[in-house]
Amino acid sequence: MVDPLTDPLTEVLVHLLVGVALGALVGLEREQSESGGTFAGSRTFPLFALYGGLVSGFFPRLLPIALGLLVVPLTVAYAGKVWQEGTSG
Repeated sequence: MVDPLTDPLTEVLVHLLVGVALGALVGLEREQSESGGTFAGSRTFPLFALYGGLVSGFFPRLLPIALGLLVVPLTVAYAGKVWQEGTSG
């Protein structure tokens, strides 16, 4: 576990970059797969990984709230897309 307030800046940045890189790999794989759809891809997943890393590193007690701030708008957007297109894929 990295403590961003006491650990060196390079160590914190390395952990954040690893998280963004893993998010980018997941996003690229999802973008290339046939069943992944177009809802989230190579730009979205690294941003989510960075967001999660920053929140869990600097504000761990706010993680449930930060998760809700992502889940609610994404659920509404996905429901709107399904309603507009008439498909759940």
